[in-house]
Amino acid sequence: MIKYFLFIYSLLFVFLSISAQKPSYKNISIKYVKPPTDPLPKNVKTYYTEILNTIPEIADINGFTIKKIKNIKLRFNGYTKTEESTKAHVLLKMNFHSAKYKSEINKTTTTVKKDGERVEVPAEQLIITSSIKSDILMRDVLNGKDIIVQKDFVSEQIYDTGAMEQIGLAAKILKRDGKKKAFGMYRNMLDKRILDFSDMISEKYGYTVKNVSFKITMGKGKKYDYSNLQQAFDSIKTITKNTRKLFIKDEKSKQKIKNCINIWQNAIAEYEPNTKKAKINDKIIGGLYNNMAIAYFLMKDWEKTYEYSEKGKVYKTSKKRSDYISKFCKNLQSLRTKSPLYN
Repeated sequence: MIKYFLFIYSLLFVFLSISAQKPSYKNISIKYVKPPTDPLPKNVKTYYTEILNTIPEIADINGFTIKKIKNIKLRFNGYTKTEESTKAHVLLKMNFHSAKYKSEINKTTTTVKKDGERVEVPAEQLIITSSIKSDILMRDVLNGKDIIVQKDFVSEQIYDTGAMEQIGLAAKILKRDGKKKAFGMYRNMLDKRILDFSDMISEKYGYTVKNVSFKITMGKGKKYDYSNLQQAFDSIKTITKNTRKLFIKDEKSKQKIKNCINIWQNAIAEYEPNTKKAKINDKIIGGLYNNMAIAYFLMKDWEKTYEYSEKGKVYKTSKKRSDYISKFCKNLQSLRTKSPLYN
């Protein structure tokens, strides 16, 4: 008898779960400019790059010249590059001045399959370690200030064959490819060092274009018509896809966003708490509040953005997304407040 009731209860639970109205989500992606954490003075607008390579080995292999290095990746996002040092407000200078590599062949063991069993046999391992030293300088020429000074930074990369059963193979690889692999690692480290320097200054002092994604909540189920929520998503998706700026300023697009807000407000009015079969239930309501927060964010209404994201945090299914919206917006607002370009 107990098993029978448990079976009936399980069927009822499955039925209620299937019949409950659930949210569905689709993403919108928004391009925005992330302000720096440490903004430069407002009068700083241009930069000049100078890359010195005094390591002959790197310049001599495969036509990898200083000119090629200079045109690779060094950039300062949000500022205008000038080819004349006298017109630069910021000097970005890199100097690669030392390179070396060493190799070693180590005796080791490896396991192989023989006669259906795994056995341990002698092996060799080739390790080539390459390193370069570099200096970097970031100087605010206009205001007479060194922002970054770093000397003798060591970059290191390792080539490792792993254990090789064939004795003598490590020495052959070293003789045939050792120098080539070392130079290849030099080249990788040069590229990476330039890229890392670019990323560091652009993140801390520059203005970088990024993308942020938000989930828009809709309804899912055959019992109710959620076409209005789909319509609101389609509208907000079109607006964010076609705009080149973060915040919507033209009145036509603003009115479309307000129409979306009206749709979501009407849906929120249909909310029935603790009722799984309701059109707008506990699983959907929080996401609608998040939709409202995103819409007000697009219109740069910080107060209402935080108001509705806080409402979304009340519900378990939407709390994580509400926290994400709130944290992103507060961080962006804080960075914009510190930046001289927005004040």
